[in-house]
Amino acid sequence: FSQEYITDINFIPNFNGFITGTNSAVYKTNNQGASWTRTVIDSSINYVIHSISVPSLSKLNLFPNGGTFHSSSDTGFIWNFISTVNISGFREIEFVNDSVGFIPGFRMAKTIDGGATWNNQTFTPPSSIVFDALAGIFTISTTTLYSGGTAEFYRTYNSDDTI
Repeated sequence: FSQEYITDINFIPNFNGFITGTNSAVYKTNNQGASWTRTVIDSSINYVIHSISVPSLSKLNLFPNGGTFHSSSDTGFIWNFISTVNISGFREIEFVNDSVGFIPGFRMAKTIDGGATWNNQTFTPPSSIVFDALAGIFTISTTTLYSGGTAEFYRTYNSDDTI
């Protein structure tokens, strides 16, 4: 990892883990981190990959700078461009399952088709605060999620249209 700045780490059962960072790099392990294999999503572009979401080993998702959404169905050997997401201030991507995912930023984007299309959710912060981008997200189910930013915390139980 001497050439990359690490931005996210995600482990799932069965000793599989993933690390993202600068220089378009994604590292993966299948032995609890004893050894790591480096893959690159696109060597022609120097992406900073801010976040990786791993709902299952058959569906890995990542969202680098530039607003492009990439996915892998072979545990990260090959990364495919899926779509472009128009959202600023993003810092994380989170999928509940292989189909439903969220990207928080200055608004919340949601997909229900594995990232092929993204829709912006209605989000109105209280007028009494200076709003900053939503920095993190934690999903309980396809309808319940929590998100927060600077001095604010939000939850939704319907996640269909309103955060």
